[in-house]
Amino acid sequence: MTGRFVVAEEHQGAPGLIHGGVLAAAFDEVLGAANWLLMAPAVTGHLEVDFRKPVPVGETVEIRAQIDSVVGRKVLTSGVGVFADG
Repeated sequence: MTGRFVVAEEHQGAPGLIHGGVLAAAFDEVLGAANWLLMAPAVTGHLEVDFRKPVPVGETVEIRAQIDSVVGRKVLTSGVGVFADG
């Protein structure tokens, strides 16, 4: 599953940069959308985000999510965010 997110001024935390919670929410949305491929309802039980680089306002972020495994009722997913220009 892939989602694109354009960082607007309303998403700022530190001046000129996205708020980490907004970026985490964007990941949660795309990871959750990947769960729809299983045709079963799911909710987030744990979300961990490692921030590697600040994301400036005006940047487009592409979030790529995948289902890694299903263990009983748990659906384990992972994702990566990249700047749209690579």
